[in-house]
Amino acid sequence: MEIRIKWFVTDMPFLEAAMSVAEYDIFQLALKYQTFIPGYTAEDIAQELRFELWKKLPKYNPTGTASLRTWTLVVLRYKIYRLRRDSKRYKRVVHHSTCPFEDERNETGCIISDELHEQT
Repeated sequence: MEIRIKWFVTDMPFLEAAMSVAEYDIFQLALKYQTFIPGYTAEDIAQELRFELWKKLPKYNPTGTASLRTWTLVVLRYKIYRLRRDSKRYKRVVHHSTCPFEDERNETGCIISDELHEQT
């Protein structure tokens, strides 16, 4: 019977070094997918990816078959997949348009606050 021991990397210098190495991939993925994930800017996507990687890095097994970069890319791409999937849910879709109070009537037909008082 083989006993498997989970390997957890909790060394802080390793975590910081791994995050700095992954920063280029995070930046590239955020720029690539910003148009495919509604409601997120590239900075939002990058922050989500950093947080996900920071949570998952202690579970990386350096003695495993995958290199750190390969493992990191799998984690990041799966997070992108989940962000895209979740953005398509009904609750995330904008079902109405909004109009700031400062705007005059514009192409969307917003009414300024003075006109609202006149209508009542």
